[in-house]
Amino acid sequence: MFKGLLNRVRVDLVRSYYPKRGLWSPIDTQHRPMGVADQASVRLCCGTLIDMMSMRTKWRSSLDYCSKYLLMVYSTYEDEAHRSSGGAETTATTLKWWALAMVAFPEVQRRAHAELDAVIGRDRLPTFADAPRLPYIHSVIKEVLRWRPTLPLGVPHAADEDDWYEGMFIPKGTVCIPNAWHCNHDRAIFGEDADNFRPERHLDERGELLSGPVETNQAGHVSFGFGRRICVGKELAANSLFISVARVLWAANFERARDENGRELPVDTETIVDVGLL
Repeated sequence: MFKGLLNRVRVDLVRSYYPKRGLWSPIDTQHRPMGVADQASVRLCCGTLIDMMSMRTKWRSSLDYCSKYLLMVYSTYEDEAHRSSGGAETTATTLKWWALAMVAFPEVQRRAHAELDAVIGRDRLPTFADAPRLPYIHSVIKEVLRWRPTLPLGVPHAADEDDWYEGMFIPKGTVCIPNAWHCNHDRAIFGEDADNFRPERHLDERGELLSGPVETNQAGHVSFGFGRRICVGKELAANSLFISVARVLWAANFERARDENGRELPVDTETIVDVGLL
């Protein structure tokens, strides 16, 4: 029953995201986007044909029209696969930490359920149109991104010219590695409970979303990076996380596993695990 309910959520998610794309999936009689697996098949097929044509035309100075077209298709899906896989990994990892948080902090889950019941009810699934009326769901997502960043050491960048920062000389070409974990857990910014999972830190006294600290560019965390090199997919990631969290919480309740005597097993949120990037 639970699996069937989640499948219903999944299918409806696909329909909401991609109602007009002309690609069919066995799990959904509607339409869906081309997935990474499909793109891999396209690359394999195109690559094989290109190899065959290259052998046939190796004496020519350039490839014929058909070969050039296949090369264009191949490179297009190669780029799309790279973008899709990067976003899929980080979003999936964030959802894993969120699921752990729901089990470890049931009071947060109860408040999220209460908000969904009050705003959405039980007759329909949440939609993107409901987002402005679900501030606590947003605060939970912000807190997961702050509490357990997928890229704790961010993305390395190189200085394109000599620079100085707080009295320290940074030569051109220096690789700079941002410590996103420390920034997200800075007690000077987030208070003495910075290591705790507390979504309420992102809400005001009326329960509405607050603008984050200026040090986080008002996002409430630095998990998407900084400045001009900030993640270009952050809005897509935020929307994906919102609809996933809202719909799964609408449909399900997370509970701790129990031992043979029916007692809840403890949940460890501090042990380092090999989930995520870097």
